[in-house]
Amino acid sequence: MTSMYDKFENNTYEIKATAFTARGASFGFITRPLMHAPIVNQGKWGTITLHLTSGKGAAMAGDSYMQLVPVHHGEEIAYAIETTPTELLLHSAYGDIRCCFAEPALMMVQGENGLGIRFETILPMHGVIRKRGENAWERSASIVSCYTFNAVKGKMDMDPKWELERLSTPYVRGEIFPAEDGTFLLSIEETEDCGYVRDSYPTYEEGLANVKADWESFYAKLPGTEDKNKEKAAFMLWSMIERPSGRLKRSILHSTFPKAAPIWKECLMTAALSGNLPIAKELLLGQLDQQAPNGQIPSFMDHLNYDALNAAPPLQGWALKQLMKTNDLKEAFSKEELQTLYESYTKWDAWFDEYRDDDKDGIVQTEGMIECGCEDSPVFAKYYIVELPEINAELALLEEAIGDLAKMLDLSEEKEKWYAKSKERIAKLLEKFWNGDRFVGFDHETKAVIDTQSIQFYRPLILGNRLPQEVIDKMAEDLSYANGFLTPCGFLSQHMGSKEYSRLSLEGGSINAWDQIMITMGLAEAGKTEQAKEAAALYCDGLINPVPTNYNCSAGFDSAETAAAYIVLKELA
Repeated sequence: MTSMYDKFENNTYEIKATAFTARGASFGFITRPLMHAPIVNQGKWGTITLHLTSGKGAAMAGDSYMQLVPVHHGEEIAYAIETTPTELLLHSAYGDIRCCFAEPALMMVQGENGLGIRFETILPMHGVIRKRGENAWERSASIVSCYTFNAVKGKMDMDPKWELERLSTPYVRGEIFPAEDGTFLLSIEETEDCGYVRDSYPTYEEGLANVKADWESFYAKLPGTEDKNKEKAAFMLWSMIERPSGRLKRSILHSTFPKAAPIWKECLMTAALSGNLPIAKELLLGQLDQQAPNGQIPSFMDHLNYDALNAAPPLQGWALKQLMKTNDLKEAFSKEELQTLYESYTKWDAWFDEYRDDDKDGIVQTEGMIECGCEDSPVFAKYYIVELPEINAELALLEEAIGDLAKMLDLSEEKEKWYAKSKERIAKLLEKFWNGDRFVGFDHETKAVIDTQSIQFYRPLILGNRLPQEVIDKMAEDLSYANGFLTPCGFLSQHMGSKEYSRLSLEGGSINAWDQIMITMGLAEAGKTEQAKEAAALYCDGLINPVPTNYNCSAGFDSAETAAAYIVLKELA
């Protein structure tokens, strides 16, 4: 039994920062602060409200589908939250309520000592709660999912009054009451169609054992030595993997709950999943399920949405090269899967030559900031369609990776053709963009030079030692600690001494996880090992122990990108 004087430390993550969910799950719990509660205290006694929400990509995702309020003999009670990778615990003076995902679509909630839960929600038009079976209720969530609440043990009542004017049961309050022994067991199940009641459900202990086994298997395959911070990063990455549903044939990664990650960020995050190859494989193959007939891979997709109005940065080759460092892909992938990758990436590469090289000079243009993964980069302050070295470097890696796939498929002539094309592309980007001192860009129409001192012009470092040594040395010098890009928290997206620098700008002065991955790993692969280790250590330490600076940087794991960057770079450091 606990009291309001007891303190609980979240040993995996803080629920105020992200949802409580699990690998494959499309829903979970979020909290909302009570007005009097400082941010640092959220989750402690009497500081938050707890809500069930969806992580699926739709207009309603992220809304509260149901508020859950612990009660004891009908009276609402104060509680504190404690978290582990696999359980959410609501501590009260009367006992605990425990929550876990028995399956990706099935949450089990268990209470003791006469505790119960009150449910409250306000539904939009056409939102209804219907009775299902003797002791269960279905809550429809338009477009997204249905949720069936079933009292596996105990009794459950709802009061969903129909209102014709609203075409819904708009104001709903219900409660689960414990059985005679003072305990209850509630199941919350998500379905894409109408809800139903199962013939039987797992016990809470069975469900917890199942999710623990999945977590432990995932965690054991991550690089690095075990520590609390690695566990926090691992939880963020593990819990952001969503199972196939809707238009998705395979799993995807969320960036944050409920926002799915763009395809190019998924590619970067596969570097952290090299030891979990089945997951990494599914992410890469899943990107190809909705590839257009002309070869374009969508820049974004989730359960409901699809975006191919902008070309995603072609980082698939970079991702494959990272997986090849620790895996034999010829053994890990079936011949059919390798063939799929080879044919799809061949069409993807051809798409850029056809649709992003208007003057057919072998230099691919970028049409808007989204096509290089930026939102507000100063590179695009004056020009929309530009020629940049980074996308050409990414294509060169893609072509080399296609050559590697041809080698695995025993296509000797094709292999040499792709290796030659990759080298030719690197030669052209050096001739076009390297001015003898640094990489620059050009306006596609006027050929005006673009040099904003952006970290984007250092992204060609992903080519590693494929670049000439003098180019590597000069870029490494620019990126050294005293020269304006590297800070106590990692690399800035814009040189701190440039006129375009702004700490309020995402790509004009902040510290982003994706830049750290690309630039730091690029330095390492270019042979600048000690410099890469220094940069990796600064970024990782800055995430865990933020220093008092004016730099706009993350503190802790606020996205799957920061988690992946920490896992990869901590191993490098």
